[in-house]
Amino acid sequence: MKKFIAFIFSLALFISVYVDLTRGTLPAAVTVPIQVNEETSSPSQPYFKATVKPGQTLLSIVEEFNSGDTGVPVSKLISDFEALNPGTSPKTMQVGKTYLFPSYTN
Repeated sequence: MKKFIAFIFSLALFISVYVDLTRGTLPAAVTVPIQVNEETSSPSQPYFKATVKPGQTLLSIVEEFNSGDTGVPVSKLISDFEALNPGTSPKTMQVGKTYLFPSYTN
């Protein structure tokens, strides 16, 4: 009985390996082209460009440029930053990259 169960198990293992190697089990990868919008309209809000240095945050860069507190709520600062840099979150800023930051000077 043990030999019979071992034979059935071996046969099932062989069949599954054969099917996996010949037909595969994963669906074919589908490549979807990403459409890039070529029209770059200049933002209506005043901004400045800055390169992020180690330890800097969105708030520290904007306060440094504006020489202190801006008086703008952090939620507005974040939404303005995301509007100037589509697809970028302040949490994912990378050191050494240049971004557009909102300017609140009068």
